[in-house]
Amino acid sequence: MKKILTVLSILGFTFLFSQEETEYINNPLPAKYVLKTSKDTINTYVVGSYAFKKNHFTADTFLKNIKTENNEVKTKVPVETIRYLEITDFDRKIRKFINSDRFPELKLGSRMLEVLFQGKRILVLREEYNVNIYGNTGATYYTLDKRELLKKSGRDKVLKERLEKYPDLLERYKRIKKDAEYYELLTDYEKKIEDSLD
Repeated sequence: MKKILTVLSILGFTFLFSQEETEYINNPLPAKYVLKTSKDTINTYVVGSYAFKKNHFTADTFLKNIKTENNEVKTKVPVETIRYLEITDFDRKIRKFINSDRFPELKLGSRMLEVLFQGKRILVLREEYNVNIYGNTGATYYTLDKRELLKKSGRDKVLKERLEKYPDLLERYKRIKKDAEYYELLTDYEKKIEDSLD
């Protein structure tokens, strides 16, 4: 009887603690995109490439081509032909990308930029790229007010000049530690601009 209880408790313990807390979406990932030559939205699945963790896709997924998979038919779609891309990642978060062709002032050629914040006039974008052959990636962040570049990664002279008109926002900007705080500041900045135009 002791042996049966021991075996059952080991099995129960194994099943109880072997479950992952989060159930991830399997690869390929649900996606939709719009080509530059069409206004139709194409629903598909994108094969997410990953370097180290199977629950995190890397920039290789959308750098040169996106690899789509529909009904076991695999296709490569060149990034330069895509206007807009939306990928539901492994955690079911929808990530939105737009083609850098829309921003010729950035001089990036044709690549996908992730939209991190989109206000009425301000846009925060992330450009991801491979750093080495091991799958490590780097990123450059852009903050734009309509078409004017306010901030590129650490270079924020133009943004600080704009915030000087609003000392309370400038002080908040100097203390920012998290992305969410930055996006909240940009929202408040947009409100102040709107109020000054009225």
